[in-house]
Amino acid sequence: MNECFKTLVFSSGGVHGLLLLGAAKELVEQDVISSVTHYIGCSVGSIICGILACKIDPLTVISDYLSLDICDWNNRISPVEGLIKSARFRIFLNNLFGEKMLKDVPSRLTFTTLNLTKKKLLYIDTTTHPNIKLVDAIMMSCSIPFLFPIIKHQNDIIVDGGITDPFPIHKTENPNETLGFNIVAPFFTEGDNPNSWLSISYMIYDAIRAQIRNLQDISKYNVLHIPSIPELKNIIRCSPEEKVFLFHKGKNFTKVYLQAYAERLDMQNNDVNVYQEERDSEIQ
Repeated sequence: MNECFKTLVFSSGGVHGLLLLGAAKELVEQDVISSVTHYIGCSVGSIICGILACKIDPLTVISDYLSLDICDWNNRISPVEGLIKSARFRIFLNNLFGEKMLKDVPSRLTFTTLNLTKKKLLYIDTTTHPNIKLVDAIMMSCSIPFLFPIIKHQNDIIVDGGITDPFPIHKTENPNETLGFNIVAPFFTEGDNPNSWLSISYMIYDAIRAQIRNLQDISKYNVLHIPSIPELKNIIRCSPEEKVFLFHKGKNFTKVYLQAYAERLDMQNNDVNVYQEERDSEIQ
């Protein structure tokens, strides 16, 4: 199993990303990451990439995150400042990654962001942005418009890449050796009542993500779709109990998937061996 995958891809998903943290724990336990050389992620997926690439124990992260509330609300609300100051979030990331730059991380990293100034996707990659701090790169990929303060890079406004490319699995260079983890978490479903400007923003964000997913053809990739808690419609916060539940759900889904994948590989190998034996007998 540990020689199967060279690239891992993690989607966006806000607080639902705890599913991915649980998945990361299972990947570590089954030694899947020992062969991985490239991590690709968007928004919360970029955090998971950093954790795995820097060999940080996901269990330690969930322990620290249980008591964290990133919602340090901003008293001076504006489109530039955002609803949340994000100071707590940055401190959390600094405690994980320190001053590391992308070039200091042994594995290649690719994060999705959106350059609003130039109106195009910007992929922060080890090969193209080696001197960007890992924390800054993650903050760019997680900077949800209106919720977090805007981030500028080379005078351009950079925001969360999940708006336009929430699951950047197409950035892999080896589809057959790639495993993707995609969170299924509709922030609003038909029949929900939009009762605030924030809830309407969620609806718009979710509608855009849904349309992008419909346009993507990911059939050639190995992808595990992990459903979140249907009742959890919040993108940025949940209770400690929900955090623990999401973590273990992601871990369990990944365990079952990897077992099924290994069994499928064994069946394929057996079929090849049987075919080869039949060919050999025909030749003789």
